Amino acid sequence: MESRLKEGWIVKYVQRYSILKLATEGFISSKEGANALKISERHFKRLKKNFRKFGPKALIHGNRGRKPPNAYPEEIKQKVLRLFRSQYHNFNLSHFTDILKEEHGIKVSRETVRSWLIKAGLLEPKPLKQKRRKRRPRSKKEGQLVFLDGSLHVWFGKKQFTLLLALDDATGKALGGLFAPRETVLGYFRLCYEVFSGYGLPRDFYLDRHSIFITTRHEGVHVKQSTQKPTAFQVAMAELGIGLIYARSPQARGRIERSFRTFQDRLVKELALKGINDPEEANRYLREVFIPRYNRKFAVEAEDPEKAWRKPPENLKEILSRRLKRKVKGDFTISVEGKTLQLKPPSLPSGFLE
Repeated sequence: MESRLKEGWIVKYVQRYSILKLATEGFISSKEGANALKISERHFKRLKKNFRKFGPKALIHGNRGRKPPNAYPEEIKQKVLRLFRSQYHNFNLSHFTDILKEEHGIKVSRETVRSWLIKAGLLEPKPLKQKRRKRRPRSKKEGQLVFLDGSLHVWFGKKQFTLLLALDDATGKALGGLFAPRETVLGYFRLCYEVFSGYGLPRDFYLDRHSIFITTRHEGVHVKQSTQKPTAFQVAMAELGIGLIYARSPQARGRIERSFRTFQDRLVKELALKGINDPEEANRYLREVFIPRYNRKFAVEAEDPEKAWRKPPENLKEILSRRLKRKVKGDFTISVEGKTLQLKPPSLPSGFLE
């Protein structure tokens, strides 16, 4: 790129030199010279006067080769390049610029960093992708519609974990997140409790068609199975008055899918940089550091400043639980998922059996 710019500069000044030489020797008029260079006749006369006085040096702008007064110090530029080479070579440009500001106190614009990295041969410019799908308009109020989804990925260490994430549609704000071995209803209940306690109850959840959220089995041929039996998640949300909307394609949940891509790009690198390999430590970093930083960078203001959150009930923990119907046997035991659990016999009032 630098060589192309240099070649363009040489062609431009060779052309100017040729036209001005012809004009000063009387072969062409100032008007013809101005038309050839596509400049005003007045400006051409000024150039011709300087050319006669100073020769070819008159073609070079007085500021060429001078350092701009608002340029960053060279030591700042070299420090940025060293940091990129040593620690952040796999960070994207926007992420690297954010880390420079928050972790190293270096406030430089993204485009300045881009130009430094390109000139140093550390970054290749990428062509913009053509957008073809029309995005659905955001909800107007915060808390009106919340995405809830999980992403299986190698977030830290060498083992895959699932990141359960809640994202507000109106603002793009990450409301809460949780690392879990896999998607389970108890994991989603734990995340919901975090969101409901911190913000309130949303009006609707936007979900995929995972069996945790909706019954996906069909009626069997040999055994009659009801397709209308609600899941534990549906039961809890119905009790809380939260509507459930089910998407039929990943594109329909594009906002949270794009957020997961950002999390996979940024969060993985930050956890590796901090040397975090423990799930609890990863959850702490996610809640206390990454999500607040993500919201400062990517969250937007809702169209309507009024929020749609509702106050949760006092028995929220009780509602966000997996409830099963079991028959108590004569020895006060019940069977749950192949395990026998002993119940405490009820206390009877004195004289009840007399």
